[in-house]
Amino acid sequence: MEMTPNTTYYVMLPKRYLSRYVLTYELLPLEYCFDVNGQKVFDRSTVHSLINQGKVGDKNVVVGLTQHLGGSYLPYSNISNIGFADQDSLNMFVERSYENYDSRNIECYALTSGNEPSELAIDIVEPSVIDKHTFTLKMALNDAIVAATHSHLLVYPQFATELPNFKGHAEQLLSAILTYYLDDTNQLAIAIAFFKTCSFFNIDAGWQLIEVVENFNKILPSKANSDDVKRWFETAQKIIKNEDVNLIYSDDKNIALRAMILVLLNPEKDNINAMKVSLQEHLGEKVYSLANIFVGARTGYSYLSVEQRNMLEDRTQLQLLNASLYNHASDELTSEPVEQIPTQEQISPDENKFILDQEPWLKSVSPGIFELCAVKPMAGFDLSLEYKPESFFAWRLIDANGTKGMEKLKGQLALNLLLIQGKLPAGVRIEVIQDRGLYITLPLVWAKEADLKNKLQYIIDDLIAIKIAQKSSKLVVN
Repeated sequence: MEMTPNTTYYVMLPKRYLSRYVLTYELLPLEYCFDVNGQKVFDRSTVHSLINQGKVGDKNVVVGLTQHLGGSYLPYSNISNIGFADQDSLNMFVERSYENYDSRNIECYALTSGNEPSELAIDIVEPSVIDKHTFTLKMALNDAIVAATHSHLLVYPQFATELPNFKGHAEQLLSAILTYYLDDTNQLAIAIAFFKTCSFFNIDAGWQLIEVVENFNKILPSKANSDDVKRWFETAQKIIKNEDVNLIYSDDKNIALRAMILVLLNPEKDNINAMKVSLQEHLGEKVYSLANIFVGARTGYSYLSVEQRNMLEDRTQLQLLNASLYNHASDELTSEPVEQIPTQEQISPDENKFILDQEPWLKSVSPGIFELCAVKPMAGFDLSLEYKPESFFAWRLIDANGTKGMEKLKGQLALNLLLIQGKLPAGVRIEVIQDRGLYITLPLVWAKEADLKNKLQYIIDDLIAIKIAQKSSKLVVN
């Protein structure tokens, strides 16, 4: 087996966790590694015994580390190499194309048995199964801050000298970045709160305006309230109700609030860049830059492509900082998480008597996916209801991964959707979610309200009118 001289420690983890989490987040969470003889991190002799006794398996990898200084999250920069069970497994990894990282930049080798004795008894325990949704929520804020740091370093490379000062201090780091664009403490507090809201409503969670505004209102420090903030909420409510508003995006004042409105209406980077082209000099540079930081919080560092990551030539300091933020967060077991809305499991039966799974007019077809009994879509449409507690509630009109993809979204249908958008209830929006499809996003509170059936029937009538649902569709008990 190949072992470089600077490799001192090792961990073993499932191969799927390597590609989905370690390489994507550039971070090594020890909780997702095997326990080997009661240890997450082990030495070279243990690796020899694992290999010689055939305990690695073709679904796992052995990751070599240059050092182990403690902590539950190890820096990606400490990884020296990755050992695969056999050459086929290795080839499959290096030949596959990945968007977030380049496997050619990772030293990989096939594990082979050696002549070393393997008398050491080996006992291994598999790591817990990762729920992607839970993992994403857990990582969201720090992932967003690392993304903001990465983009900030591209514009202000001298900021790299300050990074060691912020190890383990996520909020101070975020504040330091935002002060490059804001010199008012009140605006800074507002921007920090909205950044956290953007990280909570990440790219997977969707962007439901009424929920975004409510979330921001909950975590906004009371000292940050002002007449300007009150006017911002009034403007946001008008936007939610599809009322006309006069919007200004110049840098002369209220930079944070103006950037927030821009993001409220344009929650993805491509949208912000399109607005820059459209508005030209009417979009202030600071408003534009701050808006980009906010939308970057929705994707986080984990969504950056390998080309975007490589724009920063040396990411070692960023990777060390990354691990320190997560280690600090995991140490603060009693600290209150950022905007932790109660999960479905935390809500008592008395508080949540209306439960989707128990409604006779809904049929659960898979976890989080429901069919509406006797509601029939026209050919090429879907009409499944999707629900993830506390993060996403929407009606899928077109499945982007279906046999015909987004083929239906064109011509008259697009015009019809624009027409009915203005008739939809507050907080209900039609939007295309990348790689998922065309949706009508619904307020999360609807999923817990007993009159949900009546609210959906109101929308069905519009869907029948524009030929998405069949005329016979109605919400009845199956």
